[in-house]
Parts: sequence; structure tokens; C-alpha cells
Amino acid sequence: MSAALAADGDTTANLQPVALNGVNGSGTAMVQVDGTQITVTMAAMGLLPDNPHAAHIHFGADARHECPTAAEDADGSGTLNTTEGGPAYGPVMVSLTKTGDTSAESV
Repeated sequence: MSAALAADGDTTANLQPVALNGVNGSGTAMVQVDGTQITVTMAAMGLLPDNPHAAHIHFGADARHECPTAAEDADGSGTLNTTEGGPAYGPVMVSLTKTGDTSAESV
């Protein structure tokens, strides 16, 4: 895999609740790019208590690079699993989680 080229600088995003997950969590994320290094700062509120909240950077050549929608609930369960969401956001490239399993298999 070749190194991605990006301009140095900061990007901030407001994080919206995921469709169908039944939690009204929200937050912000800031990514600072400095050469080949990135620093990610996140703050979230309203998340499901006492549950893991993994964070990743996703990328895939065939991914749409967006959040999945309720229309992608293929099995009609009322929730989105990683198989259903994968085409929207692509596979895990970088884990931002600091504890537990941080591999791509952890999603």
C-alpha cells in the first residue's frame, strides 16, 4: 500500500447518531495532520454505558466513505451490524482504540 498524500492542517467533524442503533449519542472529532503523522481527538456523550466504543479509521477502494443508512438493515433486525455497514465505510485501516483487541477483526 502506498502512503496517502494529505495537506497538513486540522479537520473537525460533528458526529451524529448512527441510524437504528437506539442511542442518541453525539460528539466531535478533530484530526490534525502533520506530515505523515495524525493526531485524533474525540469527545462523545450519550453513549450506551458500560459497553465498548471502538474507534477506527476506515478506507476501502470500493467503499462509499459515508455512514450507513437505515436502508442497509438487510436482515430487518432494526440495527446495523458491521457486515451491513461495511459497504458504506469500508474496512478498518487504523484502530484508534487503545485497549483490548485493536485489530481489524475486533469490529
